Amino acid sequence: MPGLLRMKHSPLLLALLVAPGLAHAQASPPSWQANGGLQLGVAGQGRGAFWDETLFHGGIRADLLWGRKDPFTWGYGPMVGVSTQHFRDVNLAAGGSVLIPVSEYLPVVVQAGPYLRLQEGAHPGVFGSLFWGSRSFNYHGNYGMAAGVVVEGRLGLDQEKERAVIVAAHLDAQVLTLPFVFLFNAFR
Repeated sequence: MPGLLRMKHSPLLLALLVAPGLAHAQASPPSWQANGGLQLGVAGQGRGAFWDETLFHGGIRADLLWGRKDPFTWGYGPMVGVSTQHFRDVNLAAGGSVLIPVSEYLPVVVQAGPYLRLQEGAHPGVFGSLFWGSRSFNYHGNYGMAAGVVVEGRLGLDQEKERAVIVAAHLDAQVLTLPFVFLFNAFR
């Protein structure tokens, strides 16, 4: 028999077999996870009336979630976003996010807060949005990928009383970089 498998060396063999498992069991997931992505879709916008016109909607949004220990736990944290309707305004949003783990692979993220629309002056308002789609839980890092559908409602609080309903696809920023990573590695 090889020397390592003899009875007097069995504690060494046991340590070599068990130690990697114990080290992995002691590792804990990160305490927070971030996500950022591009949102592309349409916005039904109205001032006075509920829906006057349908416009292109584009933007970027990022959030930071605490509290998740695995894909089955809730998460909460801040969010920020910048968007435009038909490239004629700029909307700045900030607020809070709550991830509801209705499914391991397809959770729901609810976001709400104030926004400021910049178009011929500053116009304040409030928004609420619902994301449904894939939101990964990263056991080893602080970035969780996401892709899905966002439905958002906005209500202006100034004299214009702007209203908007937005339906957009959320495309993860990391996924958008994959063609560049592929080209970089192809020519290396």
